Amino acid sequence: MDTIPFNVMMFAADICLVLVFGFWPHERSAPWSVAGLSLVGFLGLVAVVLFAWLFKANAGQCLAEGVLWHGGVFLTVASGILFYRSRKFLACIPLFSGASLLLLGFDALVYEPYALELEHYTIRSPKIRAPMRIVFLADIQTDHIGRYEEDVFRAVMQQQPDLILLGGDYLQLWEGVPPSAMTRLEERFRELFQRVPLTAPCGVYAVGGNLDPLYDEETIRSLFTGSEVHIFRYSKTIENLGEPGDPGGRMRGPVDLTLLSMEHSFGGYTGDFPRTGNFHIMLGHAPTFAMVESRRLKEAPDLLLAGHTHGGQIVLPGYGVLYYPRRNREMQLPHDWLSGFHPIGTEADDKWLLVSRGSGMERGWAPRIRLFCRPEISVIDLLPPTVRHRVPDN
Repeated sequence: MDTIPFNVMMFAADICLVLVFGFWPHERSAPWSVAGLSLVGFLGLVAVVLFAWLFKANAGQCLAEGVLWHGGVFLTVASGILFYRSRKFLACIPLFSGASLLLLGFDALVYEPYALELEHYTIRSPKIRAPMRIVFLADIQTDHIGRYEEDVFRAVMQQQPDLILLGGDYLQLWEGVPPSAMTRLEERFRELFQRVPLTAPCGVYAVGGNLDPLYDEETIRSLFTGSEVHIFRYSKTIENLGEPGDPGGRMRGPVDLTLLSMEHSFGGYTGDFPRTGNFHIMLGHAPTFAMVESRRLKEAPDLLLAGHTHGGQIVLPGYGVLYYPRRNREMQLPHDWLSGFHPIGTEADDKWLLVSRGSGMERGWAPRIRLFCRPEISVIDLLPPTVRHRVPDN
């Protein structure tokens, strides 16, 4: 994503605004300086909005960079002008505001979006006969395949998973780009699986997301051509994952896995559940289906996995997620369910929901931003009640 033209235009605007504020008659009174700072700041905000509108494909990113970077620089320089004009006490306000914007800009635009975090969870269940490690990767959601995406895949494999699950929303480009751009991105995505293969003894399974090409099963599978990923357009249950395939094989789990279609992920699963007595995992793209499962706890799977929310991407301390768009108003999620590990019902029911913050971000017109909401890979250890910890393979 190229915001260089926007930043060049904003840099020119920054110079003009600094000159205007520098020649402002500050000697009249402190309120006069405040009025000048407010006026020039408003003009700067207008410039940010105007220039962002000119670059519609990157409007959200331009707004974020304009407010955080250019706003921070202007306020910091303005504080120096006020200090020079002997408005030392008044200079502290734009200095503090400018420094705060620059620090937030560094954290939200530079550091956190790529500060990948490994979240470890342990579940003990009498349904588990042998330890099994599951690595859950949700919302890769990228418009560029680069070093970060390779690092994510390597981090997955470093956990020595027995089973890998992918939660949908793999690629995203702005709607106005030509089809050839998406074709090139899909090719690079397939090449990523060749450079850093995702493999696991019990397999690699995936569901589609609302951003993925779900037009037909061939289109879905073409995204993973040459990889070991199994993906299906419709809901499907695979039983007895982890059972040894030969007398000398090692048992893991075993578990039953239900993969949800987009319809069932957002609307709730209405099919039959397996009757093997194994630990049952249900994977959907969005966590909305968990609302249905929470109403039928006796039949509900033991572990529900979802992504889609990105954890909100912007989380305010003491408040929580700043904003999350609701796709289905009839089944609004509890605020706490936008990310994290939660019991469904009571702990005695022994049912769990895990909503991943995902490894990627919203793309298209939206800003590439994370604030107090780092990307994650979820590592889940399923253990029998009597086993203290999983012993990794040699």
